Amino acid sequence: MTELTQLLERAQAVTTIAATASIKQRIADTATEISLAGHSQAQLDIAITAIAHLLAKLYVTEADGSMANVDSRTGRILMRPLPWGESGAARWGLRRWEGQCLRRLMLDRVGQRRRLPCLFDYNSEARQWHINTHDYPTGADAMEWLKRDGPKLSEWRTIVNDYRSAAHARMLRLRK
Repeated sequence: MTELTQLLERAQAVTTIAATASIKQRIADTATEISLAGHSQAQLDIAITAIAHLLAKLYVTEADGSMANVDSRTGRILMRPLPWGESGAARWGLRRWEGQCLRRLMLDRVGQRRRLPCLFDYNSEARQWHINTHDYPTGADAMEWLKRDGPKLSEWRTIVNDYRSAAHARMLRLRK
């Protein structure tokens, strides 16, 4: 009978260890998920901050009231580089890949033409960015757009995941 008792105790110990390991793994997985979610939001917040700083510069006016960094007739953005430009990411506090992801997000936004008027537009033939000063005549209007309809975590995460997948595929091709 003692052998049976020992066997049952060992079985119970194994079950307890397995359950504990499973719980520890679930806790670790949850912590990682939370950490990555916060990390993605932090990256997006940095990109949104760069856009906010850009807007502050774009809506600077001259003594006569005209915008200093935007063509008043066409809305073409005159200042360079932009946060999502090839050379602009670092100047605006973004890593190169964050700037590339932000560019894709901005281009996707232009291509989708959401129901609300978009703040930015891109002329691919001239390779020029424009700002919609008709629907957003003041910096406050532009900042309201950024708060209400600016980049969202779901679209940022999709673009970052696509970027990472493409980078991983390039790395694998280089190894061959």
